[in-house]
Amino acid sequence: MKFHKPAFLFFTLFLLGYTSYIGLKNVFRYNEFKIAYNALQATYLEEIRLNKTYKQQLLFMQNPDYWELQAKKKLGLINPGEHVVKIIDVPKDSK
Repeated sequence: MKFHKPAFLFFTLFLLGYTSYIGLKNVFRYNEFKIAYNALQATYLEEIRLNKTYKQQLLFMQNPDYWELQAKKKLGLINPGEHVVKIIDVPKDSK
């Protein structure tokens, strides 16, 4: 069996080049996936935060005092026996 140095050298360089190409391609692909993963992770954490906020609001809305406060603020509810005092800020230059 005869050993061909140029053919062996060519094959070795080709194999080395091909494996380097595959490795670099996978590194770039990994970086793209990592960026996408980080973006999705940030979105997921924001959704968890919003979900927690909404759950707290729902718990707060189950309290009758919340609805009474909303009626007072938005509808001007005055319960019997309550007195409402409104403070009006008058600008200084209008005097």
